[in-house]
Amino acid sequence: MGTWQIQGGQRFSEDGEPLLPGDMSIAVKDLPDRIITLRETDVVFPGLADFHVHVRPEHDTLPTIGVASKELLSSGVMLVGDAGTRGWEHFSSSAQDGQLPMIKVWLSVIKDGLAQHPYVPYFDGLTDGQSEEIFRTINCLGDERAGLKIRLGQHDLAEDQRLWKAGLRLARYCKVPLMVHITGTFLPLEEILEALEGRDVITHVFHGQRGSLTARRRLVNALFDTVAKGVILDVGHGSRHFSWSTFFRLYAEGLRPHMISTDLTGLTWRKSPVYDLAFLCSKLVAGGLSWPELYQGVVKRPFEYYSAHLPSNSVVVLRYWPRRVKFYDLDGHNVIGNGMWRPVLVMAQGKVIKDVLI
Repeated sequence: MGTWQIQGGQRFSEDGEPLLPGDMSIAVKDLPDRIITLRETDVVFPGLADFHVHVRPEHDTLPTIGVASKELLSSGVMLVGDAGTRGWEHFSSSAQDGQLPMIKVWLSVIKDGLAQHPYVPYFDGLTDGQSEEIFRTINCLGDERAGLKIRLGQHDLAEDQRLWKAGLRLARYCKVPLMVHITGTFLPLEEILEALEGRDVITHVFHGQRGSLTARRRLVNALFDTVAKGVILDVGHGSRHFSWSTFFRLYAEGLRPHMISTDLTGLTWRKSPVYDLAFLCSKLVAGGLSWPELYQGVVKRPFEYYSAHLPSNSVVVLRYWPRRVKFYDLDGHNVIGNGMWRPVLVMAQGKVIKDVLI
């Protein structure tokens, strides 16, 4: 067991305020002592959380579109919310036993989840027996449980109405939060906002398609009321759920995301426009978010929401690379950044996962 002294870089207080550089010590398994001197522009995190992503656990044999858990860990992500990748039928726990990243499960109300992605089965409703099976499955998740997920806007209004009614009823019956995918929804957003309660989640808040939260002025006012109830606003960027126009309109109103998440899949991992969580952080910094706001969205709030502890002897160092970067949205609009941050050191529970410091 060695000790690595990490000197310099920018760290954060527990509330996300930047601190002056200072030394820190990390116990490292199977490696000798080492002194690491960081650059002034390096940003140091105790570990990152991706609140909404699609993950394939290391030993999972079920069909899934998820990103391999070891890939997420290599990017500095130590806690994930698996957002509806797997449905309730034939679901089995990943049984992590302390492995990283820690996985919290948003169980899809659609029985197969995203197993048939990009095809999404039509939702015809649930029988009483199926509802009871969902209830039993969500309870069996134990510490892995996050809540239920519904994906609106896939086929037509009738399906959205069934999904919304079933998801809301089941979430209240199971006493868990509901995550609502709103991109493309056929339902009136006012109906959704009014019914949501504290700890429920609106994901894809910055999308620019049918069901945009900036479609009408009264929607923005209703969104403020919804946030006041404790409802969570989640970025859920993905490949088609982010519009700079929507982002800047809500930003100008003073609305900020509570959770900064990628919505990555195995098909979008390391690809534009989202790439990975560090890239998304760089993108949102270019768009105007502050580092304290980012810290809240990728560390403090998700770890608190999921009742998870930051792993000991862990650190993530993001290094700034100055270069002209065009950060695109779905519509081809871009914001130009002067650089981006990339993970150069990832240590988790005393184990070196990635070390490309130069």
